[in-house]
Amino acid sequence: MNKVMMYFADKKISLALQMLDLKSTYPKLIDGISIKNGELCCDMRLQPSLYSDIYMVRIKYKLGERPRAWILSPKIEKFNREYPIHRYGFDASGHIELCVYYPEYNEWDDKYMFLSEAFIPWVVTWLKTYEFWLATGTWNYNEKHPKFKKVKKQ
Repeated sequence: MNKVMMYFADKKISLALQMLDLKSTYPKLIDGISIKNGELCCDMRLQPSLYSDIYMVRIKYKLGERPRAWILSPKIEKFNREYPIHRYGFDASGHIELCVYYPEYNEWDDKYMFLSEAFIPWVVTWLKTYEFWLATGTWNYNEKHPKFKKVKKQ
């Protein structure tokens, strides 16, 4: 391994680089993006399919932590009086925090992954799955949820 590769081998992708990449990848979808107190915050509009609603999503990310996402609008609906199980809960304003991957599987790697290439597509997959769930009552995506310690297909 050469010296340059050794230098970057343990470096995480900086918040500034993550922000630049988001701006260049999704220039027309971002309504606001900033870095304050070591945290990147990005509000963006995502539409998982041509016939889907447009969702306002807030992404927050600190180096060394998992990226997080909330749906700001439209309000998440219930199916049979229940919210989707694949969520972490709600923030103080009542916005649902999405569970888009299982952190114990170490799928997110801040040394090699850009939010634009991995995390945003995971959010879009969650939104597509949510819309299917609203129509059918089936969470059509096998995944593990922290609340249940086993793979659960709802």
